[in-house]
Amino acid sequence: MDYALIFQPVYDEATELQALYLRQLEPYLKQIYPRSIFVYGNLKEADFEYYLAKYNPKFIYFGGHGYKDGILGSNEYIIRFGYNDYLLKGKGVYLFECDSADTLGKFTYARAVLGYVKPYYLYTEPTFYLGFYPLQLALQRYTFGDIYKYTLEQYTIEIKRHLHSSDILEHNMKAFRLFGDMYFKL
Repeated sequence: MDYALIFQPVYDEATELQALYLRQLEPYLKQIYPRSIFVYGNLKEADFEYYLAKYNPKFIYFGGHGYKDGILGSNEYIIRFGYNDYLLKGKGVYLFECDSADTLGKFTYARAVLGYVKPYYLYTEPTFYLGFYPLQLALQRYTFGDIYKYTLEQYTIEIKRHLHSSDILEHNMKAFRLFGDMYFKL
């Protein structure tokens, strides 16, 4: 069985909220995929490289902040397009962060990428749930194509249920993308 690396930098209010929610889900996620490695904290590029070398994960989750040119850790890039994105070669990657899937999804060495090509808005409870939904499905060994499809379906359901925040949910849904091998799975 392959490893899954769940990499969650914690260094500001938004990443603290993500980490808080993820820590609540962690026991359940470890139950559905015991070889999940959860890493939290003031994470930098060297930390990522250490866990990558130690576990050689098939699947990687990145939480936190992203930009069109890379994935931010604690005050420095963890992955930067054209610099060290080769580290993602052959991996399935879920980017629960703003913008980073726009470039990394289109031009990376990763085998498959799920993520957001625009800012991700975390203003309401459904946005947290929907942000972690692809991670849950990945650990349940769904294909990335199915994860994409089921996540869009879940967005549609939540938009109808939460009319007061439907504009935020619609924005996030339109920003969600799949790049690469839709048949990739853990």
